Amino acid sequence: MNNQIQSTAQVLLGAAREQGLWLSGDLRVGLRDAAGLIGMGEGSLRNLITQGKGPATYKLGGGGHQRTVRIIDLATWLESRRGH
Repeated sequence: MNNQIQSTAQVLLGAAREQGLWLSGDLRVGLRDAAGLIGMGEGSLRNLITQGKGPATYKLGGGGHQRTVRIIDLATWLESRRGH
């Protein structure tokens, strides 16, 4: 795995823990929390996901969430959008 993705995932995970967000055992967060971690509105992130342009998500609930995103998938998606 790319070092930049790993680094971004660690930053996101640290922020999630610092904010006291719900984390599953495999390090998933709710969609609203994922959007907040990357400074995006939940609706905007949800629209990108619906269009097939967002990070991979799970329809597994947990912590009161209907849809969740693994931190590593969020980091991978975020880094794929990095401008050069």
